[in-house]
Amino acid sequence: MSISDLLLSQRRWGRTRCRKFLTSIQMSENKTVGSLTERQRRTLAALLEAKGHLDEADCRAVIGFGHLARA
Repeated sequence: MSISDLLLSQRRWGRTRCRKFLTSIQMSENKTVGSLTERQRRTLAALLEAKGHLDEADCRAVIGFGHLARA
């Protein structure tokens, strides 16, 4: 199952919200849940829990893309 399929199955998660979230963390919509490492799964879960409290720059910093947020 792809990450986007999983997110789309959740209430209040439409195509646009899903695409924006995955783009903000530089993850492909087609990436499968099974191909994620344990660290990626935990990071993704933490970002989803905190999404209402983090802006895009904070999300990038959490996953190690802080230098891209400043570019």
